[in-house]
Amino acid sequence: MKSYIFDTSFLISLLDIDDINHEKALEIVSDLEIWNFTNKFFINDIILNETYTVLNYKKWFKFLEKFETFLEQIEVIYLSGNNEEYLSFFKMILWKVSVPDSSVLYDSLKHNLEILSFDKEMMKLYGKYL
Repeated sequence: MKSYIFDTSFLISLLDIDDINHEKALEIVSDLEIWNFTNKFFINDIILNETYTVLNYKKWFKFLEKFETFLEQIEVIYLSGNNEEYLSFFKMILWKVSVPDSSVLYDSLKHNLEILSFDKEMMKLYGKYL
């Protein structure tokens, strides 16, 4: 069993059929056997809020329910982060990433989680810390 943490870029690609990475996200989800509960999936507060915001901007409110249903179906585990720790890590890494992206990296390192993301800069940084 493996454990993964979601980034907004992955979730948007998965939910938005018009997204350039939609098919790739579907393939990844299929490969991970997400519906068989053989792996664990996590999301932190910052990414949850960012995903709601992006979905609202891109697809309006109709996708918010779809997003919530998805999280319920896979029994996602919610991580309540410490903003002070996230900001401290963000300042320490000295890399051009957002605070939400650095929160995903922080939680992945802290809880030994693999990152599900299409953000190339964040994944480069993730590779640096592995």
